[in-house]
Amino acid sequence: MSRAPLLSWLHRIGYLTTLLVVAGLAWFAWGAVAHRDQPAAPRLGTHEGPLPPAEPGPSWDKELFGRLPAPADLAGNGYRFFALPQVRDDWFAIALWTPPGDANAQGRLVIFRRTDKGFTPLPARSFTVPAAQFASFAGQVDRLTDGWTGDLKPCGGGLGVAFERVRGDRVTSGRGNATCLTHYRQLNRLTLDFLRRTAGQALPRVDDGWWILDPIVQ
Repeated sequence: MSRAPLLSWLHRIGYLTTLLVVAGLAWFAWGAVAHRDQPAAPRLGTHEGPLPPAEPGPSWDKELFGRLPAPADLAGNGYRFFALPQVRDDWFAIALWTPPGDANAQGRLVIFRRTDKGFTPLPARSFTVPAAQFASFAGQVDRLTDGWTGDLKPCGGGLGVAFERVRGDRVTSGRGNATCLTHYRQLNRLTLDFLRRTAGQALPRVDDGWWILDPIVQ
């Protein structure tokens, strides 16, 4: 091949390479501008304040927590938690709190049964737990959840959970998926283990209750 045709082909390759680079830079710049104003993905970390609404999509928070004592009624030392197993017919909400000077913490469990009209709350079940045991459990919850900044891992279905922790005037909260987020799996396991040890009389004797599930295999 003579020198002239070779130089011509090299020039063409150079032009093509330049066009590809320019096109790539233009695509990158467009993407940056197009997504500049979009909010960052939620990190699902611990929130200072009551549980914020779930986004996006509908939220069951008011219905689930609405059957439990409100944070202001937990005597300045309480815990609220709900679990939504997607493959089961029951959802669960629980509250624990210690009245000042009382030797026992109070507990309330509400089960929501799936029906043709949606999830219907069953009568609440009340129970008591020694205050010292609840204090130990609450301390574990605080150490696990305080200051946790969250996880960006996408996750859907499985076992959704949420909590609120009341300490005096302070309320912390969070929500996530116990199936694929290790943090919420640990919180779910911590809550389950505590209930199994202390509130067995309040847990219905059924084969598919949330309290016998292993969230790892949800």
